[in-house]
Amino acid sequence: MASTFYVVLDQIRKLIDLYALPVIYVFGNLANVINVYVFSRHNMRLNACSRYFVCLSLAHLLLLNISCLTRLIVVWTGHDYAIDSSIYCRMRSYLFNLSILLSRQFITLISIDRWLVTSSSAWLRRQSSPKITQWLIIGSVIFWSLYAMHALIGYGSNPSGCYPSPGTIYSLFSSIDAIMTAVLSSVIMIIFSILTLHNLRLNSIRRIQPSTMQHTLVTVPERQRRSKRNTQFLRLSLLQVLVFIILNSGWTLFAIFSAVSKPATLGLFNTILLVSFLQGFGITLLYIYGTVCIVIEERKN
Repeated sequence: MASTFYVVLDQIRKLIDLYALPVIYVFGNLANVINVYVFSRHNMRLNACSRYFVCLSLAHLLLLNISCLTRLIVVWTGHDYAIDSSIYCRMRSYLFNLSILLSRQFITLISIDRWLVTSSSAWLRRQSSPKITQWLIIGSVIFWSLYAMHALIGYGSNPSGCYPSPGTIYSLFSSIDAIMTAVLSSVIMIIFSILTLHNLRLNSIRRIQPSTMQHTLVTVPERQRRSKRNTQFLRLSLLQVLVFIILNSGWTLFAIFSAVSKPATLGLFNTILLVSFLQGFGITLLYIYGTVCIVIEERKN
């Protein structure tokens, strides 16, 4: 028999699915479609980073229209068709995993590209070119498409849903994979945000020094202006990292819980309700991230 606490958690999950998911789905699709249109225009195509933005939005559109839409169908119909079809279950899991991996790949490439374009080294700046970006995008899509194929083998239909069989080696691998990709993406974003800020400060010093010799009076407002821009970039970088960590933490916590839970306890009704809540809440946070992250990224550029 389920305790009141777990029943409340299950009711919260159902309310989120019923009222929050439709809003997230509509606004998420709208924001990412607009972003694809803006960064696909002719005057933006020469910018290497704009291609990463387009790919990031496409990854989020894949997430929303494969995972979020199918969850909405379950809410509206009251039945999960992944229970009936193992092929449908595995394909949905594969595309879900692929969209998450591509999203994290492109958000890290955007962070690295910012460091390249702000570098004082001409060679590093040349690495941020449309040609190199194109090959990185193609390589990323091919690599992660092949890597995510493990979901086609490990996931399967179960009476309560579509997930890896508890207690198996693949279940542990899937949990570790979700944890490591989130942690590594966070670390890379933090490192290259710090390096980019360092480049901006060095560039600011180099630009101010010549003006100091020519016009001493203009150095103070110039320094203040560049200091303000650096401070704004620092705040947006911190916001970017915090949003990524917070909105990816739900799915990571679910992965940790799945990794440390004993198979015998996963069959208990209270545990089933808890797992369902953690999984649903974690995925919903990923949908929200796919909706709002592009707004933060655009403000930094």
